[in-house]
Amino acid sequence: MTVNEDIAPPDSTKSDEMPPSVTEVKHLPLWRAVREIVKISGFRYRVGVNILGLKVTALFFEGIGFAMLLPIMEYVGADRNLDVLMAQSDLWRRLVPFADGLGLPVNLATMFAVSVLCILLRQVVQYLQVSYEARQVLDLNRHVQVKGFDKGLASRLDYHDRSVKGEFVSDLTTAVSAANSSIFSVITVIGVVVQLAAYLAALVVISLWLSLFLMVSIVALGTVSRRMVRRSRSVSWEMTKINQKLMSFLVERVSSMRLVRLSGMEKTEGSNLNRLISGLNDRIYIIQMINQRISVIFEPLAFIMVFALMFVSIDILAMRVELVLMFCAVAMRTLPLMQQLVQSYQGLLAITGGMRTIIKRMDDFNSHRESDGGSLEFKSLDDSLRFENVIYDHGAGAEAPALNGVSMGIPAGKITALVGPSGSGKSTLIDLLPRLRDPDAGRITLDGIQNTEFSMKSLRSGIAFVPQRPQIFNVSAREHIQYGNFNINEAAIRKAAQLAGASDFLEALPEGYDTMLGEGGVRLSGGQLQRVDLARALARNSSVLILDEPASGLDADAEERFRHALARIREETDMTVILIAHGFSTVVDADQIIVMEQGKVIAGGTHDSLMREEGWYVQAFNKQHRAALNGTAAAKA
Repeated sequence: MTVNEDIAPPDSTKSDEMPPSVTEVKHLPLWRAVREIVKISGFRYRVGVNILGLKVTALFFEGIGFAMLLPIMEYVGADRNLDVLMAQSDLWRRLVPFADGLGLPVNLATMFAVSVLCILLRQVVQYLQVSYEARQVLDLNRHVQVKGFDKGLASRLDYHDRSVKGEFVSDLTTAVSAANSSIFSVITVIGVVVQLAAYLAALVVISLWLSLFLMVSIVALGTVSRRMVRRSRSVSWEMTKINQKLMSFLVERVSSMRLVRLSGMEKTEGSNLNRLISGLNDRIYIIQMINQRISVIFEPLAFIMVFALMFVSIDILAMRVELVLMFCAVAMRTLPLMQQLVQSYQGLLAITGGMRTIIKRMDDFNSHRESDGGSLEFKSLDDSLRFENVIYDHGAGAEAPALNGVSMGIPAGKITALVGPSGSGKSTLIDLLPRLRDPDAGRITLDGIQNTEFSMKSLRSGIAFVPQRPQIFNVSAREHIQYGNFNINEAAIRKAAQLAGASDFLEALPEGYDTMLGEGGVRLSGGQLQRVDLARALARNSSVLILDEPASGLDADAEERFRHALARIREETDMTVILIAHGFSTVVDADQIIVMEQGKVIAGGTHDSLMREEGWYVQAFNKQHRAALNGTAAAKA
């Protein structure tokens, strides 16, 4: 068996850089994880600069407000005598001329007013910073969620075959929010470090020895708290994995409600859900308790340190009372900042699971991204499409590939039926035509041009598809028919519905074409759903129409109506129709019937010619025919 050497394997579109394994992502350093999230999210550094700028501005006003406490205490202590104060302090020798230059009287009311004004300005700036940051967080979440959804849609089908839908949903909701919050947590840490540096500088100016004592105490507190926050990293990863399992569980059970009820599994599934939520809550509780322990340790130790500072400053260093009070006031502001710093770091560790999950997911999307195709535009099929020695292996460990050297031709403007036992490769073959999958070997041509030469967008625009089970969202009938082709007018919508045999019952609905179909189209029967979905495909006005077992599960009347619709398509259009079927009622009138078995083409021809041969088609047709006759006889009896 020969293989065309000019056919590039599907992996040629992959990135050369392999995505990190789960183990590598799990142990990714925190700083690198944050850097990767910044790259993934497209975070603009000017946003961080703006937030830090507002934080520093708030700190500036807060610093002035606090600094005014010292001159206020000194002014009261000197019995409001400016001459005495100017004689004793460089601060007053600068402060009085500065106030005079501004035309402000130096008195208690003015100093209180300046202090209060600065505190108010600090609150205003802080409000602006919180408001701005909250909006940026929401915008970034939206951006990454849409980006992740787009990348998911652009990923190859074989990737989604192996993926779990619930995990994908969890990653785009919970994990994205956690990952993006890491960026703003880092900004918060930087802001707190800047504030700490400013306050520590002020403390050093007031008293170097007390500052050294305070810094030694802070280092000791940091060492104690560090042991507690380490647990957050592993708990975060556990939370993320349980969240994925929980979302997968809900998606699967909600979409299989009938199976759960008819199997009597309501209580069991309720217990399973309870177990998952309990496991998640246990991890959330651990994170919350770690955060609470930090507060429990810091707050009493902060008071102990302040009292110790007062004792050392008054009893040992013999400092002035107003300087001691000023130092203690600044120290009391510094210690909560230290607590906030530790809690922010603990918060970062608590969301590392979400960060690493998003990094892994985006790497997977990039490495499994579909090709954009070639540069040619596919407009119509005028002659034929051909499969030439096509091989495709799902890689699921089967002994033989799903398609094993398939070669056949499909003439344009005709109806070609693909039949064969389950697992013979019919649906896989059809997936290759619009490049939902790419063959491992061989080639597929349309009018002699390989399908990889066409742009992916034009190729898929030229191929309409009706699946075995209509996939209908909770939209109106009109919106469903327009899906993927929103520019068509009302006349085209009604024409497609008429051609599909759906116009009569759609017009009879309470709101006609504007009637909502319900999730999965629950307001219509199976046959009606099939015809509405056929109308959607026909409205695309594509050159090729693929019907994947369209009559499967339909009763005799619905199947008969579908055959009439197929006859109208043949008479009124020049579409090339490819029909996959298990039942033979819809294929007997096909221009060509291809029989497949075990991934190979074993026969081909019209119904009459195949019936003259000894083979699978004759045996399967006769079995189905006898079953139909027996069913009819039983019904009459």
